[in-house]
This record gives sequence, structure tokens and C-alpha cells, in this order.
Amino acid sequence: AENGVGLSVFSPLYQGFLTDRYLNGVPKDSRVGSGDTSIGSELTEGMLKKLKGIPSNSGICDYYDFDLDDLTLQLTIKTQSDEKALELIDENIKKNADSYNLYSFVTSKIQLLQKMNRMDEADRTMDKYLYLPRIRQMAVDKAVMAKQYDDAISLITDGIAVAKKKGEWVTERDWMEKLLHIYELQNDTTAQAEMSRRLFVFVNGSLEYYQKLKKLIPADKWKPYLQQLLNDTKMRDLDFGHS
Repeated sequence: AENGVGLSVFSPLYQGFLTDRYLNGVPKDSRVGSGDTSIGSELTEGMLKKLKGIPSNSGICDYYDFDLDDLTLQLTIKTQSDEKALELIDENIKKNADSYNLYSFVTSKIQLLQKMNRMDEADRTMDKYLYLPRIRQMAVDKAVMAKQYDDAISLITDGIAVAKKKGEWVTERDWMEKLLHIYELQNDTTAQAEMSRRLFVFVNGSLEYYQKLKKLIPADKWKPYLQQLLNDTKMRDLDFGHS
């Protein structure tokens, strides 16, 4: 203002690079993925050099909450042929077999195989790592998209059993909610009522599932049904408290 000059800032988040948009690879529908930007080359080459120059013990990952090795790998993959990228991913899957972020490398492999039109191999990879909830979710989504609801239900049912065995109640609840969604897609009111009941009891009461049940259960059966529902919820609460 002092010199009579104004400034209009363009792309303050550097076309998404300063956000988490590219931490797990470059989406095909992004400006960088489509080549409609000058930042693409920096993401794949210039920024890769900068990332490799950051010491692993710098603490930057703790501050920004992302995995530096994973980000570096994703950018490295962008500079390689598909076959070489696949080799790099396989190496990292072996290296991170017991790591919390194994799913991200497996996801990258599945997506790359699909891009290479190696669908059977992508499906086999998905099946191999179904014990990872996010990979199982990919398989469920694939089945739902194809309207293969029985397959999706089987995958989710197995996922619930695995989560229950491991004591991962949040994952168990999430799978139950996905199962309810599929029953809604199928317009299976009987299954919807049963899953809504299980969820209501599981979370020790919920207005959301109460309202669903109120719509699904006939009015003349609602009062005794509700009493039994509340009794079941109390019993689960007692069992949980003594476990």
C-alpha cells in the first residue's frame, strides 16, 4: 500500500502440495496427475531430492504427522517404470511386514497392478492381505460396486470375527455398520432390524439405531421388543464390566 502496489496470492497451498493430498501418491484426477500443472516434475524429481536430504531423525515426521519413508517411496515410484516401481513396492512390503503402515504399500501394489491391467494378480494380492482391515475394505468396496453382496457380506462377517478375536471393538463396530449398509442396499428389512439391534446393544444404546428400529419393528410389537432390547443392553454392559 505504501508504494501503491497490491498483491494477489495465487495457489497459497501450492496446488495441494502443502496439504496431505499427495502423501499417498498422486491421484489420477488431480492437476498433477493429469499433467495440467508445472508442479508435476517437482513432485517426482525436485521434491524427491529435497526429501532424501532430510535426516531420518529430524523429527519432521512427528511434527507433520506423515511417514517420510512412505512419501519418498511414493515419489520414487513416480520416476520409475511400472515394473521397476512394482519391484520397489515389493521390497518395501517385505521390509515393512510388521509395520503399522504395511497396508499403504499393499494398497500401492494393488493400485499399480490394476493400472497395469494385471487384475488377477491384484485380486490375489488383495486376498493375501485381507487380514489388514483397509485391504479387506478394498475387497468389500469392490464386491459392493459389482453388486456382489453375498461376497461382501462374507468378507465383512469374517472381518467381524477377526476383530472380535483381537479385541478390536472399534473395527468390529465399523464392520457391523458396513454390514447394515449392505442390508439397506438390499432392502432386507429383517436383516436391517437384526443388525440395528446388535449395534444398539454393542454401543450400549444409540439414538440412531433406536430410530432405525422404531421404523422397522411393527408398532404392535414395539413395546415388548424395546423392553427386551434394553434388557439385552444392560446384560452386555454387565458382561463387559466383568470381563
